[in-house]
Amino acid sequence: MFHPILPLLLDPEIARETDSSIILPELTTSFEEDAEKQLTEGLKLFKQVFDKTPSGIWPPEGGVSAKALRLIALQNMRWSATDEIILKRSLDTANLGCGLYQPHRYSIGGRELAIFFRDHYLSDTIGYVYCNWDSSRAVNDFVGRLRHIRNLIISEKGEKKLKDHVVTIILDGENSWEHYPENGHRFLMELFGHLSEDKEIETVCFSDFLDSDPSLPKLEELKSGSWIYSSFDYWIGSPEENRAMQLMDKTRAFLKQTEERGVIPENVLAQAWKNLFSTQGSDWYWWYGDEQSSFQAAAFDQLIREQLISVNELCNGAPPPELDQPSKRMQHDEINRSGIEGKITPVIGYSKDEDWQGAAVYECSRDAHDAMRRTARILDRLHVGFDEKNIYIRVDFARPREPLFEYVLGIKVPEKITLVMSPLRGVLERYETIDHNKQKLLLEPQFALNESFETAISLKDLNLKAGERFGFQFLVKLNRQHIEVFPQNKLLELEIPK
Repeated sequence: MFHPILPLLLDPEIARETDSSIILPELTTSFEEDAEKQLTEGLKLFKQVFDKTPSGIWPPEGGVSAKALRLIALQNMRWSATDEIILKRSLDTANLGCGLYQPHRYSIGGRELAIFFRDHYLSDTIGYVYCNWDSSRAVNDFVGRLRHIRNLIISEKGEKKLKDHVVTIILDGENSWEHYPENGHRFLMELFGHLSEDKEIETVCFSDFLDSDPSLPKLEELKSGSWIYSSFDYWIGSPEENRAMQLMDKTRAFLKQTEERGVIPENVLAQAWKNLFSTQGSDWYWWYGDEQSSFQAAAFDQLIREQLISVNELCNGAPPPELDQPSKRMQHDEINRSGIEGKITPVIGYSKDEDWQGAAVYECSRDAHDAMRRTARILDRLHVGFDEKNIYIRVDFARPREPLFEYVLGIKVPEKITLVMSPLRGVLERYETIDHNKQKLLLEPQFALNESFETAISLKDLNLKAGERFGFQFLVKLNRQHIEVFPQNKLLELEIPK
């Protein structure tokens, strides 16, 4: 009903399955009853709106566990869905091959569900990458990847087995389109126009696919997790998340005691439970902790506490003073970097972590303007340091990088200079516009791509001097298209040390 993470409501300890060191909140009540109510109330609302009962459920945040799927199965659902990384963990394999494109049969509680596993890359590419591309090129790329998958299935299983396979695309329905030109209208029109005419690709609903009676492999064991890094760490485990959950827990305990005394009218009690259930939604906890940041995080914190205060007031109780205290810490710097502490001179390609001590470190996941990129993010940390002659940059990656990536340093302050670094081509290109003419200069490349990308660039080649402000963005390109910009709507600014 309110988008809670069912596995955590049913058993918060499930978070230890993917993070054994996680610190969980101390809770006094069980939320199993709430989880069932959230599910049944959500189904009831669906029936009211659409005049039919759904045949399956994508659980909030793709969060699954054996208990959660049992609850879903007991509601006579035919299917559920989650991320491909859950299937990899469940089968204990790093390479699914075309197995990703087969839903699996999973038996639990005397019922059987078909579980669909989303193609993580294709889903997030629509969500976060194609918005930066020309629509026709994006559509051609997407359809080309579908054809590659089709050929993979034929080569591994044979053409007759195509009917048993489906490519599952799942993404947040509202997040993507605001970043596309025309809110994604042109991309969607071209995509569905192409798919409508294609003789080898068919669009189907999950129920349609199951109605075709495909042969599905059986999944003996299901690992728990969500669609983001296969864990629940984005919603539980940090001091802020744990405190918010404890406040919800204490408020629920008070509401339950009030209900048992029977002193509150039924309609008022129903409203109090509704307000309590709303504070179990995953989005509140998403904005707690250090994984994400937002200019509105403090407002989210205030709103969830106001909902808990309202529960106390409906039950004629005085809200405890702790509900007036924010759970969210004071807003940190939007990009959250550690400052430069001293001169560094790492040997590019052979450096160790200690060689970068003293550099400024930017946590790329904390770009408030890019919070929803989530799992498609490429950049994890950016290290920037100096000595008398060079600026040194090191990039740590959030996911495996492609060899075709090119890296761009977009300098805006003190003057506009663009550096393009291409490990594959082995070149470092410097672009500058003088009198409206773009000038290109090839510089001596000093970079290395191993687990991280490292580069040294002469301050002289950038016209930078000690004491000047240095403002820039760092970009990742693939096939001439920008696929990530850090930070999105701001400059990173440092003073060149004297």
